[in-house]
Amino acid sequence: MSLQELQAKGRLPVILAGNRSVMAWLVDDRVYVTSANGTAFQYPLVDAELFKAEGGKAAVRCGLDGCEYELETGAVIRWCPQEDSPLSLRNLFGGLKRASPPVALPVYSTRVSEAGNVEVFLSVDA
Repeated sequence: MSLQELQAKGRLPVILAGNRSVMAWLVDDRVYVTSANGTAFQYPLVDAELFKAEGGKAAVRCGLDGCEYELETGAVIRWCPQEDSPLSLRNLFGGLKRASPPVALPVYSTRVSEAGNVEVFLSVDA
């Protein structure tokens, strides 16, 4: 993928070699690449909400279950939060994952080449 494509949209779903799906994010001129799906229910992050977490760190919130992750490290900020409304789907999802430990979002090292291409580094066993 090119940095220019990412700049135009701010986020970009990408399929890499080996059919691995990732999400590329551009926040304040910094490129982050994460798994394409949240970790609680493997829900796609393509429509996730980008926001600044405590300390100004770039973060993303999954639209389905409300899980929040730091983009730099993949650390879980909030795990399947439940809402006030008893009829909320997030209450259902939060209840299903109540006993499950939070699972960090996989993040991948990246760099932007001189040609403007975003390069993603995957481990051999990934």
